[in-house]
Amino acid sequence: MQIKCENCGAAISAENIHEELAVGRCAHCNGLVDLARRRGDDGSSPRGRQRVPLPERFKLDEGPGRLTVGWRWFSFVHLFLVFFCLAWDSFLVVWYSVALGRLGVAEAMPANLLMVVFPLGHVAVGVGLTYYTLAGLLNRTTVEVSGGALRIRHAPLPWKGNRLIPGHEISQLFCEEKQSRGKNGSVHRAYHLQAVVGHERRRISLLSLEEPAQALYLEQRLEEELGIVDRAVPGELKAV
Repeated sequence: MQIKCENCGAAISAENIHEELAVGRCAHCNGLVDLARRRGDDGSSPRGRQRVPLPERFKLDEGPGRLTVGWRWFSFVHLFLVFFCLAWDSFLVVWYSVALGRLGVAEAMPANLLMVVFPLGHVAVGVGLTYYTLAGLLNRTTVEVSGGALRIRHAPLPWKGNRLIPGHEISQLFCEEKQSRGKNGSVHRAYHLQAVVGHERRRISLLSLEEPAQALYLEQRLEEELGIVDRAVPGELKAV
């Protein structure tokens, strides 16, 4: 596993690591890295764990000092949503064509105005669902480690969750399973890749994924690339 300098992100070569003192020296900026702290707050050694293979939907591209994992959002659910949005939006277009045409008629003016105002909630749903469907058809998530930093991008349509985090600020990555129940009692599970960052050790959610193997694979590969030694986090999802 490659160890990187917390100051500049440069890789620390084996000859600059002093195992007995548990420190390493960066040849690039001359900074010291506390290897005992990187092993964990309790000084424990890295945990043994099962290697998670590359998930089917993921595309991997790696080179010297660089790792990129990307995947498209598209699924067959989005094809269904295309037809649903066409029907929903077409209805609203016809409705407003009639409503706006009648708005200028003097008779029954309050009723005509009500035809314009009443479906505004449906318009909001239509706009949001249409944008969500377009994002599912077009967007791609890219997770990249380069220059000692972690970058997450969702594009081409704007979407929340884009991040750029210096690698030295991340002390641990781990996965959690989140469950939510539908109105019919069905259970939906999502798998969140979480990061512990900063001196205050804040926990932030980086990504929500559909399958546990996707979250666990990213955890392992990103920790390796960022030089983070894996350690146990209460309640985390584990590879089995």
